[in-house]
Amino acid sequence: MNTPEIGPTTTDIDRLEQLLDTLSSSVTGVDTLRQELARASIVSPQHLPVDVVSMNSTVRFTFGDGKSSCLTLVYPKDADRSGIMSTIKVNEIIYQPEREGAYHR
Repeated sequence: MNTPEIGPTTTDIDRLEQLLDTLSSSVTGVDTLRQELARASIVSPQHLPVDVVSMNSTVRFTFGDGKSSCLTLVYPKDADRSGIMSTIKVNEIIYQPEREGAYHR
């Protein structure tokens, strides 16, 4: 499987690792998230490219079935936790905190 590059910020990595430390490895997706973070190319918030979706970014996207929506990528504590997995295509990053200088959100 060809996986896309991921480049989380140091802030996002710190918060995601803190989250992982509180979860049991039996929780669905924990091991996958650990593997993804292990292969990540971590960047400082100030150097995050403007075309990267970071935590708390708001994006316009299209589902595989052609329906579109606009949502904000949040940490689990802020999510509705519907648990629905889907393949999406990001059409536009409407808001990215780092682009706006919000490095410590």
